[in-house]
Amino acid sequence: MEVLDLEFEKWYELVLRFNWLIVLGIITVLVIVPLSIKIYKKKSKKTIHIDEMKLGLGSSEIVLKYDYSDRELAYKIWVEMESRKVGLQFDIKNDVIVEVYKSWYDFFGLTRKCIEDLPGKRLDDSSDLVNLCLKVLNDGMRPHLTEWQAKFKRWYEHEAENNDHTITPQEIQRKYPKYSELEASILSANAKLMEFKFYLHQIAFGKK
Repeated sequence: MEVLDLEFEKWYELVLRFNWLIVLGIITVLVIVPLSIKIYKKKSKKTIHIDEMKLGLGSSEIVLKYDYSDRELAYKIWVEMESRKVGLQFDIKNDVIVEVYKSWYDFFGLTRKCIEDLPGKRLDDSSDLVNLCLKVLNDGMRPHLTEWQAKFKRWYEHEAENNDHTITPQEIQRKYPKYSELEASILSANAKLMEFKFYLHQIAFGKK
């Protein structure tokens, strides 16, 4: 069966005949099928839209759109949080602040390393998630650490060396002159981290 036929019916008339079934089949294979596959892949990417994701970072309202390309990064950072003190609710009664700061500091560096190791081809796809991570580090954690960590650590080390060893670390830290302000600031930063961990879990495990 010929796809097309070209012949002269008269010496001045050239007639072109198509086999429309075959031509239609070729068009379907070469054009419609690849286009359909492309559209399907795009729709099946499971894009999830979180409206007004508020992390309490000043007056910011973050709208984050993400898909499967973000799941690996989100999972890595979520695991780091879940397996460290940084991913736990701050326990006012029992947590030792210098240990909390150590966990926060380590997490800061690990998260930055995860972002730095992201392949260049992923930067466009994961830009929203990367920006969110950086915003949590820079707006959620850094202000507290900058204001409190160094001066509290210096005070605490001095007190720990000069106090009776029967006094617990928790009892020592509560003697800090500005402990109430410090505690309130830690709780605020910790709440942002808990919310961040919640959204990382949603992204990593594909939940809306």
